[in-house]
Amino acid sequence: MIHILTCHVFDDSWIDLQLKHFKQHTKQDFKIYSIYDCVSKEEFDKHQHKWDYAEQLVEGEISLETGDPLNHPYKLHHLVNIMAESADLENDWLVFIDGDAWPVSDNWADHAIEKAEKHKVCSIKRLENDGECRPTPIFFMCRPKFWIENNLTWYPEGCYYTGTSGRRVKDVGCKCLYQLEDLNVDWYPLLRSNKLNHHNLWFGIYDDIIYHHSKGFSRDPEKCRTQERDAWYVSYTDMHNNPNLSLKEIGIKNKQLSDKWYMSLINNADTFYNELRGN
Repeated sequence: MIHILTCHVFDDSWIDLQLKHFKQHTKQDFKIYSIYDCVSKEEFDKHQHKWDYAEQLVEGEISLETGDPLNHPYKLHHLVNIMAESADLENDWLVFIDGDAWPVSDNWADHAIEKAEKHKVCSIKRLENDGECRPTPIFFMCRPKFWIENNLTWYPEGCYYTGTSGRRVKDVGCKCLYQLEDLNVDWYPLLRSNKLNHHNLWFGIYDDIIYHHSKGFSRDPEKCRTQERDAWYVSYTDMHNNPNLSLKEIGIKNKQLSDKWYMSLINNADTFYNELRGN
């Protein structure tokens, strides 16, 4: 059994896309657990039946510095606790995945399981994001027992890595990176395999098995505030590559790209993936 843990925020744009791809491309038995935030109870009730487990939490002030019970790491840890109540912790598989990510290959689970069996963990690693070296819940797979017994965490807890540019980055997965190093785990990185890139960080396929749209839950860049760069369709690489543009200008441009390729996913996803693969 594969236990898939995910979160959806603000709206329901990605729910059916993600579920469709898991059903289409997964041969193994699986369950999907989801937290769906920032919606009315009526909206939550409309989708609740689609997951094997679902819960609604209302988004609060997000802070990686605190144990705020409503931030992203907390939600994932909460779902781990729910999953652990019924899972075979030693023999099942645990997958964390972003709400705007999903499999795009029929062998995704076989491939990921093979790598996780050998390396304990396989996870997306976005080297294209200024040399990002941390594991990430964009996609992460291991045995439930391994995660729980080693007290792995998505909270950064003061940990950081140094990017290619020399900047110090504290983010979800930084503490996990150090934990895996302490355990001498040579985790397997799922790397970007696109032959065609519409953006240097977004719209990525990893190891030819997982698609990540990226920024699927960002907000309207027309309302962008400088201190909230990460929530507004703007990445560090965008800022580095467009030094003469404001965050708002970058965000508007990127949102147009995101909306365009979202419609491709809705209308003809396989053609879009083949294009990214260079086929």
